[in-house]
Amino acid sequence: MFKFIKYFLASLSFLSLFPFLEAMPLCATESSETEFSMFKPDAVMTRQVETAIDLVLSCRDRNSAIPRPAELASLLEYMISADGAKDAQYPGDRSGGKGIFWKRHLNMPFASVLRYYFNPGISSELLYPSSIRLGYWLPGSDMLNLSVPLWEQVDEIADSAVILRGEEFEEITPDNFSGSYYRYNQDRLIMLLRYKNLPMLLSVVWQKGASEVGKKGWFLGDYSNWDFVFTRDAGGTATGLGMFSTYMYSSYCISLFFPQGDLRTGYSIFKWLKAGWGGFNVVQARHILSGAERNFAGMKAVTDGGLSAEDLEEIESLVRRSDRGSLLEMSENYARALAVLSKSDDVLKRSEFQNMLNNGDYTRRLNDYELRSLVKINALKRKLGKPVLGN
Repeated sequence: MFKFIKYFLASLSFLSLFPFLEAMPLCATESSETEFSMFKPDAVMTRQVETAIDLVLSCRDRNSAIPRPAELASLLEYMISADGAKDAQYPGDRSGGKGIFWKRHLNMPFASVLRYYFNPGISSELLYPSSIRLGYWLPGSDMLNLSVPLWEQVDEIADSAVILRGEEFEEITPDNFSGSYYRYNQDRLIMLLRYKNLPMLLSVVWQKGASEVGKKGWFLGDYSNWDFVFTRDAGGTATGLGMFSTYMYSSYCISLFFPQGDLRTGYSIFKWLKAGWGGFNVVQARHILSGAERNFAGMKAVTDGGLSAEDLEEIESLVRRSDRGSLLEMSENYARALAVLSKSDDVLKRSEFQNMLNNGDYTRRLNDYELRSLVKINALKRKLGKPVLGN
């Protein structure tokens, strides 16, 4: 009986405190408010919007028909005009997962945003450093075979959209409560289109099946400095979560980038997530919103930090040219400093983390993809003026 009560109490703690998030990721100017006047700032989630969402999410198969911009008018209008901070209008559940609408903006022109975020020469971890550990297009994806980059096609978009499909691998960082991290593949559809005489980019992402089991990870110091540690052990690091085999069961995301004048780009998303254990969903809207904010904080740190897309491409090029021995040498001081500092961290001094960190061996235990990602993030932090362990 005691064991049952203990398990039940742990389950209650898990249900109330487990903030899953994606990967995965927003205000109107005067001119855009005039242009997109169908909805007022307190826009209501209408049945037309829900129907347009269903239409977009039905396009997963590569052979499915792509809707015309006019067929998506209610969805595009909502994503452009609704106030993500005040409306709190959430879409209906999809595949048993809760959904949210969320909106912000980036301080750069629309074509420049595409130069960052839809550039096969820049990996996802450099663009979303607070939420993605590894992210890249898989072979056969259209993005890898573009003859003309998307940002160079912006002014040429007319009635027919540019359509790209592909598959991505993604592994997210541990969140700042449960400490679990996940990896999975996802299908992606990208539509560069023109609507009401403005170019915009609609991206749709579908997770492919359940993720791998959640594994224990954590961070050192301030979360915004992106010093993450990843173990090979299944479970979570928060009290009561170690016994659970958790999964991200399904995730969908519709995101829209659109111009807000010449110097700003709106960014709005619909996102649904089902995650938990035993097939049950424990995710609430507030968890997804928290993840969206965490993801966007990393995006803003990069784009507002004065780095050009060329700066990020330079980091990629450096890492791509380096062999494993060189990458280990670049990260040797980091691994040693991490081992020392982890001894005073309440989570990282646990045995499952010390097995990875002891004697400064952490980087040697990483595979090539993981090691490259770590070197990239530390190079990014140096360019942004953030502290790097071991410097």
